[in-house]
Amino acid sequence: MNTANKLLIVGSSLLGVIAIATLDYTINKINFLSKDRNEIVASDSNGFYQPKPNLKTTSAYGSLTYDVYTDKNGYRISSQSDSRIISSSTCPTVYFIGDSFTWGSGLSFDDSYPGHFAKSYSGQVVNMGVESHSPTAYLARIQRVIQQEMDNSSKFIVVAGIDISDIQDESSIWTDSPTSSPMLIKKSEARPSIREWLATRLPLSYKAYSQLKKIVMRSVGLEGQSDDSLSKVANFPRSAFTHTDWDSLEKAYAPRGVQGGLQRLQNKVVEISESVQNGGGSLFLLEYPWPAQIAHQQKYLNWPQYIKGLCENSHCSGVIETTSYFSTRSKVDSRWYENYYINGDMHFNSNGYQVLSKAIKDKLLSSASKKCFRS
Repeated sequence: MNTANKLLIVGSSLLGVIAIATLDYTINKINFLSKDRNEIVASDSNGFYQPKPNLKTTSAYGSLTYDVYTDKNGYRISSQSDSRIISSSTCPTVYFIGDSFTWGSGLSFDDSYPGHFAKSYSGQVVNMGVESHSPTAYLARIQRVIQQEMDNSSKFIVVAGIDISDIQDESSIWTDSPTSSPMLIKKSEARPSIREWLATRLPLSYKAYSQLKKIVMRSVGLEGQSDDSLSKVANFPRSAFTHTDWDSLEKAYAPRGVQGGLQRLQNKVVEISESVQNGGGSLFLLEYPWPAQIAHQQKYLNWPQYIKGLCENSHCSGVIETTSYFSTRSKVDSRWYENYYINGDMHFNSNGYQVLSKAIKDKLLSSASKKCFRS
C-alpha cells in the first residue's frame, strides 16, 4: 500500500471519529440543556434553591434520565405518592434530608433509599433531599418542617444523610445570610479533568471507549474490577480529605479549608439537632461511604468515627452506620463497586440504596412501633 492510500485511510478514519464525536456532543448538549437543573429548582435572591412544587418531568444525570415528581412543598415523591393513603396515622412521619444521595440522582424515587424505606413503612415518608445541599441548607429547610410539626403536636423522625461532600460545600459553597435563607457563595467547583469532561459531554463515545477497553483487557487476560470507572470516582477532591493530606486540598476547599468545613458542619448539625428536639422530634444521622472511602485507607479522618462524634456532640438520637457493610463486602466481592454504585459515578445504584434502607429500618425499629413496619 503506497503512502497516499495510507494517508487516505488515516484521514478518512479521523474524519469519521470527528463526525461521530460531534454528533454525540450535539445530541448530548441538547439533552443536557433541555434537562437543566433550573427546570427542577427555583432560586431566591441569595442563590438558595429548592425543588419546585408539583413537578411532573424528567431530569438528566450524566447519561441517565429519570422521572421527577414533587408534591406541593417541593418534596420528591413517586408518581403515585401524592395519592398514597397513609395506612397508620399513629406512626411518626419520617423526614429524610440530605443532598443528591437522598434526592436519588439518576434513579426513580422508588430506587432511592427513601423510596425503598417507604415500601416497608406504614407511616408517611418525606424525601427532602436536594442536589448539592449541605447542613447549612438542611437547617433552613428543616426549620419550616419543625414549625409545621409543632403546630400539629405530633412526633416525627428526621434522618439526616451527612455526606462526604458536605465538608467541601460547607467550606466553599454555603454561607449564612443576615436576612433569612443561606447564601450561595460559589456556584461551581474546580475544572473537571479531561476524562470527566468526556464522560459528561461525550457519553456515547466514552461508553464505547470503556467497553472497547474492557474487551481488549479481557482478550489479554487483564480483566478485573471496574478499573477505569472506580479509579475516576475514587480520586475526586470532594471525597479525598479522609485519605489525602489536607494541605494539598487547600485550593479545592477554599476559602475555609477542610478544617473550617468540618467545624462549620459540626456547628450546623448541633443547630439542626436542637431544632428537631425542641420541636418534639428525634434526629438520626445517616453515615455512608463514597467509593473513595472503600478504595482508600482513611488515614486522615475516619468517616464513621467522625459521624459518631457529631452525634455525641449534638446529642442526636443515634447513628445509622453503613460503611462497615460496604467495606466488608469489598473484601469478598471483587465487583463491589459495580454491584452497589452507578457505573462511573459516586452515587449508589438501587442495590446500594437497599442497604441504606435496611440499616435505617433496623435502627428505627427501636424508635417507632414494630407495627409501623411491613416485612
